[in-house]
Amino acid sequence: MGSPSDADYIASLARDEGRTTLSAVLLHYGNLLMGLAWLAAPALVPGPQGLRRDDRRSADGALGHVTVAGFVLYDYWTAAIGRELPAGQAEDLFGIVQANPGVGAVGFATLFGLLGPIVAVAALARAGVVSWWLLAPAVGCLVASAVLTFEPLLYAGFAVVGAVPLAVVGLRMIQRRRAEAAVAA
Repeated sequence: MGSPSDADYIASLARDEGRTTLSAVLLHYGNLLMGLAWLAAPALVPGPQGLRRDDRRSADGALGHVTVAGFVLYDYWTAAIGRELPAGQAEDLFGIVQANPGVGAVGFATLFGLLGPIVAVAALARAGVVSWWLLAPAVGCLVASAVLTFEPLLYAGFAVVGAVPLAVVGLRMIQRRRAEAAVAA
């Protein structure tokens, strides 16, 4: 299992500025786009009943992803204190910021980003819109990120693989649009 210590987390981000920057940029924009995309997912569920029922699940995923998009920008700050301050000072400053109630609230909201898409995929699978196998990448990446040592690019990779369900949902939306256009023509 990865070390949950603040010192290890700070060191992992400070180790390579380029990797941390790439990871943060990909995670920021990827989560922002995924959050917005989840808002459209309920349109795939047939009938107005299904749409209303799945709006909430998709909104939870959207909220979480948009929150994560902002929270990931915190990585730049964490990496900078790890590079610019002695390890003890960096850890103390990180601890002070982590203790802020606002950071705790944002951290809690990110749980929706982790769990919301899993619930949304399950709802879409139950509605017959997507296959149940789509839960595997979402759940697998969540579990792997909980048990493996934090490395910026590894976690960016988890985000990419974890986005497979949303990519499939996007493809379903394109297929539906094409089918509707063919019927209208």
